[in-house]
Amino acid sequence: MIDARPPTRAEVLEQLWRWLPGVYRARDTEGRLHAFLGVFADELWRLRGLIEQQYADHFIDSAQDWVIPYLADLVGTQVLFTGEAARLREIAARNRADVKNTLHWRRRKGTLAGLEGVARDISGLGVHAVEMFERTAWMVPLTHVRRDAHSALDLRRGEAIAALRTPFSTARSLIDIRPADGRAGWHRPTNVALFGWPIESFPLQAVTPFEVGPVLYRFDPLGSDTALHAGGATEPLRQRIARRSGAAGADIAHANSDDVPIRTRDLRAHPRAYVDSPLGFSIREDGIALIGEAPDGPPSVAPALDFAELGSDDGLLAPDHGVVPAGREFELRAVRLGAVILMVDHDADPGTADVPTPVPYSPGVAWSAQLQLRNPHGRLALDTVAPDFGYVPGVAPYEPDEGEFHHPVLLLEVAQGGAAASTFPQSEVIVRNARGLALQVVLPAVPALAPGDSVFFYVAADGSSYYARGDHGPGDPDRNPDTGLFGAYSALHLARASEGQRRIRPGHPAGDARWRRVVARDLCCWDRPLVPALLPGQVAVDPERGRIAFPAGEAPAGRLSVDFRFGRTAAIGAGPFARPGLPATLRTVARDRNARYDSLQAAIADAPEGLSEPVVIEVLDSAVYDEALSIAGRNFPGGLVLQASALQTPFIVKPAAAARALDVQNSTLGLLRLDGLVFAGGPLRVDGGVPRVELAYCTLQPETASLQVTGAMACSVTLRSCISAPVSLAAAAGSAVAAEDSVLQHPGATVEATGGVPALTVAVGSASLARCTVFGDVQADRVSISNSLCAGGLVVADTAGSCLRFSRLPRSWVAAAFRCTAATAIFVSTRCADPGYMHLHPHSAAALRRGGEEGGEIGAFHSAGLPWRLQNAGLRWQESIPAGLAPVQVPVLPQLRFKGIRR
Repeated sequence: MIDARPPTRAEVLEQLWRWLPGVYRARDTEGRLHAFLGVFADELWRLRGLIEQQYADHFIDSAQDWVIPYLADLVGTQVLFTGEAARLREIAARNRADVKNTLHWRRRKGTLAGLEGVARDISGLGVHAVEMFERTAWMVPLTHVRRDAHSALDLRRGEAIAALRTPFSTARSLIDIRPADGRAGWHRPTNVALFGWPIESFPLQAVTPFEVGPVLYRFDPLGSDTALHAGGATEPLRQRIARRSGAAGADIAHANSDDVPIRTRDLRAHPRAYVDSPLGFSIREDGIALIGEAPDGPPSVAPALDFAELGSDDGLLAPDHGVVPAGREFELRAVRLGAVILMVDHDADPGTADVPTPVPYSPGVAWSAQLQLRNPHGRLALDTVAPDFGYVPGVAPYEPDEGEFHHPVLLLEVAQGGAAASTFPQSEVIVRNARGLALQVVLPAVPALAPGDSVFFYVAADGSSYYARGDHGPGDPDRNPDTGLFGAYSALHLARASEGQRRIRPGHPAGDARWRRVVARDLCCWDRPLVPALLPGQVAVDPERGRIAFPAGEAPAGRLSVDFRFGRTAAIGAGPFARPGLPATLRTVARDRNARYDSLQAAIADAPEGLSEPVVIEVLDSAVYDEALSIAGRNFPGGLVLQASALQTPFIVKPAAAARALDVQNSTLGLLRLDGLVFAGGPLRVDGGVPRVELAYCTLQPETASLQVTGAMACSVTLRSCISAPVSLAAAAGSAVAAEDSVLQHPGATVEATGGVPALTVAVGSASLARCTVFGDVQADRVSISNSLCAGGLVVADTAGSCLRFSRLPRSWVAAAFRCTAATAIFVSTRCADPGYMHLHPHSAAALRRGGEEGGEIGAFHSAGLPWRLQNAGLRWQESIPAGLAPVQVPVLPQLRFKGIRR
């Protein structure tokens, strides 16, 4: 394979031009010879590209799609059907993995690990293979007694009982002679069950949990119960987590399982596999984990380089305000050490001699000549005479374009501000940078610090602190007191080693009581006192409902945030999904990091008007914004775009006093585009001159929101990969609503009565649905419905001008449609926060599960390609399973929990 970058057409032309004798080049004053040479350059460039591609086609990683069947024939395998649509390219890529791993799989043919690997790589789903003779009760011969083959469970083992009806159960059952499928007939000695998780999990990071009461929270920022998932594992990461004490044996520690709902019992038995784990969930206060891991190994000797610029708000925080005794006054100052002058590399190319270029520090020049102590860029007063813990931002922010090419080093200065000498107590300080990252730095006790004196400490990457001078005395910092580049970070200068990034409990108790600890509890009816009551320092977590409870009087005083994974069949709605092609940003908004504005409404109010291009306002974090957005009397002829930053999920929640979550009126907008946002608490209303309204990867909470578009001119509304509450469009003739890969749901629709309430209404105009699930009625003049599941009614004025194909429709419409069905859909859940939201249950008719175009699923999750994934995994499994054994595919679906009764 050719790894070098292929030349461009212009480079080929210039090479040919250089090869010509100089006399001819000099005579070409009008450029005709150069242009004539370009004809040959074009052909040579195409020829070279063709030769390089022919060489690349010999390798499965770089071959073109049409070459894959030929490479598959060389290794004796056949390509699998994956759908022809461009949106299924990720599934089609499985064929490359199939051809690439065929020989590897054949070497492992017949082994349980090999069967799991084949199914995982082909389907892309988390899988767990089980030999069912291990789960079938049978008589044990006396000559070969198996002591673990019990026909009855030990009722004293709660974990074994909780694992019943899960892929990880060790219980045995009597033989089941029914035909084996995903519902029954598993328990037979000749069966091998392949348990698969068809619902993916996606990570939400640094989101604000919903406060139910003083010590009660829900992980979901909108206040809904949601099951926590474990997943996102690579094999090295899984092995690292499994090596934690007590983590081995957890559900997520199995080799190929992924996207697994966390069971309460499993969390209780293996807390270290899930708590503050990249595979599980985290609870943080002011950015520092309430529960964390003890440091592994010696203190870090790497400087904390990510804190060149502190956050504009709360750049320094005191975790425990009571640590400073009464009558003492201290001040913490964050100090930067940066380059003295603008560095210029005079030995560089003469054409760039005046351009600032990063150069290494010179070991032959004194450090004081190359670096200087910059002014403090953040202060935190610790004054117990007049309690003041206010953070003061620095006067000179970090400016990386002004010559500081090398990351400046962070130092913390402890200054004595009192009238008499006093001891600075051992304490911690949380440092927050401009990007929202937090680091808990440990500071040692400083005895007898005189008034006006100060002590400097270097900050290591793990929060350890080191004295900044070789003699450990006060004075200006010495960047390199030893001979090495980072000589200050040595045992000689260690002030205090970090105890890990774990939030110290107020009062600094000793021993394990210094930190909070997670306990797995069933928080079903949590409005009643917990029995037994929580002990001090405990944090109760119910992963099956997504609930958190603290002991009475121990609610976190700081800003609480959580990281967790939620389940959804595919990437629709708002979430941490890849959204390529986001436009350039004009205004930025954030609550947890530095941005120009801290509210969307402030950014909208300050947005420039009259521009011919769209005004783009981007939200940089996943915070909850309690505000009602209003766009009144504005002029954005190029359009207005409100979008979430990549992999972020901001939540816009309407305050109770406001009428709407978004209100557009008396404004001229060429386009209103919402991208990656969650709206809840009230309707979104767009009135007036807005010809185009677009929503992409947005969630309008079905229980509380709706989209209402009205106007005197024609308007087009587009929804792409959205979860939406009812949508209504009342505008001039020619208006249209187009939705694809989306869910439209009316909150009044139920499983028993899906009709009678409109989920989509177009007063005068057409509606186009492609790969959508509509839970409610559709009302429009004309409709075009393809691969969509309409669970409610269908009211259409112009039936002759409508197109209906490969969809689920009311029974009265099936006869006039092309390959449509009236089968009743069975959903795992119709509640937006549940992991099985609008997921077709395996009990649903095959006409729904495989009745779409190309044999795909009908509805919003057509693009997930589950029928093809399961079919392909089954085909490869049939080839790999030993003779005499029968494979059984068993989908693992979430078990919805009883939510409790609020008394």
